[in-house]
Amino acid sequence: MAGGNSYQVDLTVTDNGNPRLSVSNTIKFSVNNMPLDAGDNEREKSSGGLFSYSLLLMLIVFRQKYLKQNRFN
Repeated sequence: MAGGNSYQVDLTVTDNGNPRLSVSNTIKFSVNNMPLDAGDNEREKSSGGLFSYSLLLMLIVFRQKYLKQNRFN
């Protein structure tokens, strides 16, 4: 992967103030910008990048949560 940025993701789940699950992970990824075509809507293109980032973040959090739960069971 050429270039890219690193992001630290921290998540803590509490139950009545008591920590139940804590996950910390560093992810590194890069985004390739694609040129806009003359007929394309710029707003649709930019929202796709935000959606992809959000989806990636959700997958990492749920994966870590699933792995932690299986260790305790």
